[in-house]
Amino acid sequence: MNNIYTKLEERILKTLCYADVFDFAMKKEEVGRFLIGKDRIELTDISRAIDLLVKKNIVIVKDELIALGGREKLFNISLERRRVSRQKLDKSVQQIEFLGRIPWVLGVFITGALAVHNAQDNDDIDLMVITRSGKLWSTRLLMATWLQLVGLRRKPNTVDAKDLFCVNLWMDENNL
Repeated sequence: MNNIYTKLEERILKTLCYADVFDFAMKKEEVGRFLIGKDRIELTDISRAIDLLVKKNIVIVKDELIALGGREKLFNISLERRRVSRQKLDKSVQQIEFLGRIPWVLGVFITGALAVHNAQDNDDIDLMVITRSGKLWSTRLLMATWLQLVGLRRKPNTVDAKDLFCVNLWMDENNL
């Protein structure tokens, strides 16, 4: 980036470029949440900087979504992926709550594209689990068995993984 942008505009552009790699148009709040750089910036300042980037024809805004100029196709893609993500989240809540009730499970978290509302229809549901110390392997066995029994476990090399659970991050409270 060169000096024609303020530091904040540059950070916003870097953030939008990163999102663009994943065909993701962002809302202003998401730009603020995922803004590249160390210090936190107020949403009003982010909004002003985005408005300046729009005036410079660098970014475009439609229906609260922001994308780089020339990437208008991301608006429809993002709206569809947000719709799909909402459906996947609604479908997965019951299983996630059930898994979270295992006494030594401290947390079950959605990760991956679904976590940022950018899931595609055929995507699986990625999870991270945090357990009490010394309970990781027994929890892993229990969860894998349960998900297998109810037909929702994604196994390695699964071709059709739509809406299957992939518990791919495991941590215990002493090794976060």
